[in-house]
Amino acid sequence: MGLTDSKVYLVWDAPDRAALSSKNVPFDYVVFVNGKRLSETAAQNYARINPMTALYRDSFYNYYTKKRVGFDMVRLEPTSYCVDSLSAETAYTFRVAALNKKGKVLFQSEEITVTTLTPPSAVLNILAYGAKAEQTLPSDEEELKSLAAQNAGAIQKAIDDCPKQGVVLVPAGTFVAAPFRLKSHMTLQIDGEIVGTPFADQYAFGFLLYPYRTDKRYYGLVNVDGAEEIRITGKGVIDGNGWVYISADGKKLDRAVQYYSEDGDPNLESLALPDKDAFRLRKYRHSNAKDVYRDGILSASSCKAVLAMSGKSPETATDTEKKNAYGTRSTMLLLRNVKGLFVSGITLRNPSNHTLNILDSEAVSVTGITEMTYDCNNGDGIGLIHSKDVALWNNFIDTGDDSIVFSAGIGEAAFTSGEQAVTNVRIFGNYIHHGHGGVSFGSHTALGMSDVHIYGNVFSHTDVPFRCKSNAVTGGGAWDVLFENNAIAEAKQAFLITTSYDNESSGNKLGAVFHDMTIRNCSVYGVGMNTICLESDRHFPAYNLHFEDISFAQVGRGVNTMGWEALVNLRDSSFKNVRFVSYTDKAKEKKRDKAWQNLVHCENVTFDQK
Repeated sequence: MGLTDSKVYLVWDAPDRAALSSKNVPFDYVVFVNGKRLSETAAQNYARINPMTALYRDSFYNYYTKKRVGFDMVRLEPTSYCVDSLSAETAYTFRVAALNKKGKVLFQSEEITVTTLTPPSAVLNILAYGAKAEQTLPSDEEELKSLAAQNAGAIQKAIDDCPKQGVVLVPAGTFVAAPFRLKSHMTLQIDGEIVGTPFADQYAFGFLLYPYRTDKRYYGLVNVDGAEEIRITGKGVIDGNGWVYISADGKKLDRAVQYYSEDGDPNLESLALPDKDAFRLRKYRHSNAKDVYRDGILSASSCKAVLAMSGKSPETATDTEKKNAYGTRSTMLLLRNVKGLFVSGITLRNPSNHTLNILDSEAVSVTGITEMTYDCNNGDGIGLIHSKDVALWNNFIDTGDDSIVFSAGIGEAAFTSGEQAVTNVRIFGNYIHHGHGGVSFGSHTALGMSDVHIYGNVFSHTDVPFRCKSNAVTGGGAWDVLFENNAIAEAKQAFLITTSYDNESSGNKLGAVFHDMTIRNCSVYGVGMNTICLESDRHFPAYNLHFEDISFAQVGRGVNTMGWEALVNLRDSSFKNVRFVSYTDKAKEKKRDKAWQNLVHCENVTFDQK
């Protein structure tokens, strides 16, 4: 899944737990290199590669115990390993062995052979090209704009000069920068912090999400369109400078960092950590098209600039004009048409709009990154748009919108665009905090999403961990999806599949259908609205949806007069061993502590409860 001159990233499928006896379920894994067992287990390696994910994951399970929940939350041990400190241009053999609690080998894989890459042909430090780090950014607007242009020029010149298989290094320090563009066969290594310029006029305008759309947007801070073998690595930060912070009490707007924590999060003060602030969760101001001018930084500048293009201002523009301007905000990283993309280690935060969009690409790996975009409006974490052959693992994602989202076009025009569907995606071992959707299919579903496996993740305080949304005009849908061995806490709706989602598309009704999906072996604690909500168009019903071995506790924390399960226009589907262990006192008082009370126009739907 990932390869450098000194590292090999290994991933493997977890065995089917249903096919194993309890004594043969893996507790951990070890890796053998050239026949020699490495001392670090997979769980230990997972924690070293992304300490943020491991810390919050362990805290989650320490908080949501069997005593609190009423059953054991599903926990799947890491199925990945980064083997490092290897020699360049050297062939190594690898195999993986599963261990039980006593450290005994249960079973092991076949050996594979991998050869590491050649060393970097050159390392180009942006300081040598005139980049200038500032601990405190200039307060004077013209001075700040000049510094951003200077640093962007230095970064771009280093990229342009970078030979094949070379590295452009952003060293320690804070560099405010205007946008720049990557190229093929290079590594961008970020060890410092890149802060996006807050001035919209330093960003190019005219980006189109789809070739058949006319709604132009700003380009990103980091851009690429048409390249091969790009790596973005390091332990540094890219900050989009999108919004101000908000204080814990929700009252104060501030450009100084503000933090927050919730149930299940670690008590950092009780832990011996070298830098506690690096593990704290940041909170940005949630806003909208009306209030962006108060709450935004780059986002406000972008909206003002677009209004000015038509001779308007926030004071003179109509609500529709403000809404249209709001939709032009830039995505922080726009990576389009890349074959062979590897992103690891970095932290991404505070985008003006979306964070990391990967478009029209293939052979993509994203691992070990941290995203902090809560509660940025539209602050999606990772967008997979018309992309295939993707693996996302061991990432910490705390977002203000969908954490991981698939998009595959809108309406009839998508079918003549020459673009591809979203296919062959693996999402595993991630910690997803907040987000309207944990993993979201749509709402742009025209060309479809298929062959998707989502397993071994934790979803904490995510509104809808499994979210499918579209409508008849958009068309398409999603199928061949397996969502298994995931743990969920404090959701509004645990599982949502709807074809009544309004994404403002217009045209002929093509029909969007979600079908052939399996959701199994998941645990859910705390549901505000729906446990399972499946709402389909009666002309295009969902079918072959199968739920098995799902446990719910503390159902009914919100207000819902329709029943906690809603199945509408569902065909040929099954619910096997779906348990509702406990309801809230509120649900009991309202006499809404019974399952399967809201089924409408369902055919051949079976319920087999143990």
